[in-house]
Amino acid sequence: MSFSLLPRHCSWLIAGVILSAIPIAQAQVQQASCSFSYFLLNPADPSNPTGYVQGVNDWGTVVGIGDFGATTKAFAHYSGSGQSYWLPPGAVGSGFIARNNKGSTAGWYTDSSGQPHAFLLKGSTMTPIVAPRASPGSTVVRGINNWNSVVGTYFGTDGKSHSFKRYSNGSFIDLPEYPYAISHWGHSTTAAAINDSGTIVGYYTDGTLFSSGTRHVQGFIYRNGQWATLDYPDPNNAQTTLVGISNAGVIVGYNYSGVSFLYANGTFKIIQAANASYTYVYGIAPGGGLIAGHAVFSDGIHGFTAICH
Repeated sequence: MSFSLLPRHCSWLIAGVILSAIPIAQAQVQQASCSFSYFLLNPADPSNPTGYVQGVNDWGTVVGIGDFGATTKAFAHYSGSGQSYWLPPGAVGSGFIARNNKGSTAGWYTDSSGQPHAFLLKGSTMTPIVAPRASPGSTVVRGINNWNSVVGTYFGTDGKSHSFKRYSNGSFIDLPEYPYAISHWGHSTTAAAINDSGTIVGYYTDGTLFSSGTRHVQGFIYRNGQWATLDYPDPNNAQTTLVGISNAGVIVGYNYSGVSFLYANGTFKIIQAANASYTYVYGIAPGGGLIAGHAVFSDGIHGFTAICH
């Protein structure tokens, strides 16, 4: 696949298939105005299980990982209240990562030998997701759109990390590496989410090496061979991870200073739950109306959906 290089220090607003340039230095930062709805998987005991939210669809169905201490179970929490758990027979742990509007859910489970497996689940039908050149157990599904296309990563038999896109017909393609990416501990470019027009967001490691030995992580946007870096403008140059994109091009993510945000029309808006010590955003619904994550309060971790402007 051929690709053209875009200025590294520019951010780009994506609406549909159009990429329009906005220099990162001009990006504004504001506080988002959000309406939060919180939930616990077990109100009688907020710590058992602890719910770690990973994704949401336009119907308000939130998916994630329920941590029971000895094991994890994939959960789906429904907007009308209530939830379900999923752990296949013989598995010792599972988690849901993303769900589309058609009810297809992407996730993982770990078998009794400790081997992880990626899958798509629709009703009771589970479809294994295994990249053709992946080492055993290394395929990870990270995002899904309404066409049932999924993106994720795998560690190849060539000894390198790769991002992939799997189409609904089961065919795979490897995504190219971000042009400035530098492999670090086998990781360089990580595709994290995809919208219905095929725009992918994620993160990559660049050439900056910290004294701790870790490399700097930056957010990226990719569509049809075009790349752009999108970094939250943090004065400490904190690392940025992009985790979701709506069909209108609204992007959500977080940085390593503990700031969660949405990005639209050249403006970053900070998402912060009132009275929470930390707010973690992990997904945005395709229609862009719902953002999901979890927040840390004095009594524990609460899942949430939020509508932010």
